[in-house]
Amino acid sequence: MTEAQGTARAEVEPRVRNVRRRWDLLVFVGVLMGPAMVVSAAIVASQDTRQLEESLVRDAEASLAGPFPRPVHVTSPQPGTLGEALAAHLPAVEAVSKQLETQRDSLYAVAAGTATEESLSPALRQSLERIGPDVNGILIGTRSATADLPPGREAYVPVSGTTWAAAQFAAVVAAIRVRRELEEGQTVAALDTCLDALALGRDAGIAGGLVGRMSGVAITGRVFPACEAAIRSTARPEAPAALARLRLIRDAQPGPADILRVEFRSIGLFTFAPLLSEEDKARLGPVARSILKDGDRPFSLWERVYLRYSWPAMHRHEEALVRAAAAGPAEREASIKAVEAQAKHWMNPLMHLLPSHLRFLQRAEAATRRLDALVFILAARSFRDLHGRWPGDVRELSAAGLLTPAEEDRCRAARLDVDEAGALRVTVPLPQADPEKDDPELSVRVDAA
Repeated sequence: MTEAQGTARAEVEPRVRNVRRRWDLLVFVGVLMGPAMVVSAAIVASQDTRQLEESLVRDAEASLAGPFPRPVHVTSPQPGTLGEALAAHLPAVEAVSKQLETQRDSLYAVAAGTATEESLSPALRQSLERIGPDVNGILIGTRSATADLPPGREAYVPVSGTTWAAAQFAAVVAAIRVRRELEEGQTVAALDTCLDALALGRDAGIAGGLVGRMSGVAITGRVFPACEAAIRSTARPEAPAALARLRLIRDAQPGPADILRVEFRSIGLFTFAPLLSEEDKARLGPVARSILKDGDRPFSLWERVYLRYSWPAMHRHEEALVRAAAAGPAEREASIKAVEAQAKHWMNPLMHLLPSHLRFLQRAEAATRRLDALVFILAARSFRDLHGRWPGDVRELSAAGLLTPAEEDRCRAARLDVDEAGALRVTVPLPQADPEKDDPELSVRVDAA
């Protein structure tokens, strides 16, 4: 090697070493930046929520605006809608309900059968008499072809200027009427009034979302004792038709998955209102827009970015809850708890802000089983007429074709016992949303005569 070549080589070698060191540096930087780039790419991808926006607007409007057709519990539907009946009569009931707020316990006692109507003060009885026609108008509204509510109402109320508490009060007045009709020997009228009151609870759940469904649960609880008496008093020739009507009312109520689906669409409107365009908002009706108005608040750019980032995961979580709610009664609670437990591991505060909806579904299920208990009265009577004895258990009733598969599935743990007087006592276990307040079971008595 010549001296010149050696000199050149000596000059090149440091440059080569420097280049190698630069590549090492680039690889090092790449290792550090790689995860950040992946996260950044994921965030950018998550910002495209157009499909979720379109789905929310379409489904929310369908859920909140109706129409809400359902089978009726009479031979033919009445003209008009439930909403028209409520608009005409519920404000008057609301006014009286507020006036009698401190005296409601007395009314509850009469409805439950632990006190008589004669025990009420003359002024209180006059108030009930005064709103009798309005309560009757509301009950007739449950026989209309649809459970549609007034289109211009705000969210979470049956009629603008009223509350669902007024509908519950109307149901209590109806239960008192059932007691009066039974005392007067009007068993057919008592059954009709009972079924109309239960149908009011049904319609609240169909058209009123989760708030309406919980109001329907309260209505069922208030009118159940009077309805039990009316069902027991139903003459045998009329029992098959009464059973069919009762099942129509019960089966038209929204199921657990339907309850969550509607509620999540309301939550979506409130939570993601800042992301919806003016064109999307214009496609929504008054009820959906009133929810949007509550949620449409000033948001910074970064808050909007985070909302978009959080939405897909929240949507997947809600869909998982809906699927869990669709499970059978025996698996539903465990399935929902598993989904909710999994969500606790997500780094998504929006999902952690969602309340547990299990207690609402348990209350709805308990109300359904109350109606199942009324079915048991008529089914057990039919079994005795056919076989000359009481059924021994739920399976025997089902095998005789007197219970549907869904009734057997919900009430397979029910107990059937014959008391000393020869009457049948049917005890149905109830889900408990609050073990300190909710009854663990419900019993009905089926007379031998």
